[in-house]
Amino acid sequence: MMKTAIAILLLLIFVFSSSNSVAAHDYAVLDINGDELRMGQDYYIVSAWGSGGGVNLFKERNQTCPDQVVGEKCDYLPGTPVTFSNPNTDSTDDHPVYTSTEINIKFNDVELPTLCSDRSMVWKVGDYDESTGQWFVTTGGVEGDSQAWYGKFQIQPAGRNSYKLASCPPIDDRHPHIVSCSSVRRLSTGYYQPYRLVLISDQHWPAKRKGEEWSVKFIKASDIDNIKQVVDV
Repeated sequence: MMKTAIAILLLLIFVFSSSNSVAAHDYAVLDINGDELRMGQDYYIVSAWGSGGGVNLFKERNQTCPDQVVGEKCDYLPGTPVTFSNPNTDSTDDHPVYTSTEINIKFNDVELPTLCSDRSMVWKVGDYDESTGQWFVTTGGVEGDSQAWYGKFQIQPAGRNSYKLASCPPIDDRHPHIVSCSSVRRLSTGYYQPYRLVLISDQHWPAKRKGEEWSVKFIKASDIDNIKQVVDV
């Protein structure tokens, strides 16, 4: 277990320090190897610059089923792999993922209690929280539904060969608190708790309640799985 953690940590250190020289041709999103992200394939979403691990599924003590999308605080924890799909079609074609285009994000290989086995692992923007002025990112979204804005995300360039996740909800009277194309941030909710992923809406909230800016990179799930197999031999 310790050897596996060290090997994964070394890979993530490479992620944080690499200066990928491959340009994002045609605005395709690239993984750490410079390969285009593909719809339907498994990837780990990890913090870009060594300030935390990957995204994961989490539940509070008073919850029966996990539904919170969080970021791990430990650098060597890559989290749970995800797949990307087109929210405007139910096609699973192996197309590239492009920057600033709508995508669905879904956790894969999640072991859930039997009671929760029918829960959707598709990410969505949860209901507006009046007390914090935030929209928490949760699971429970709908895949391939062009009308479900809350399940649509984007990957946008963030500089230095990294990216940020964002959501661009409709701006209308039904969503008065939303700022167009808000980036997904990390919010610390306790020393021993993982980061909650949130969208910040109203700009008047104090900075400490807006969460941290968060840039990410993408690793093929097979790359980390291969490391685990080699180390565990």
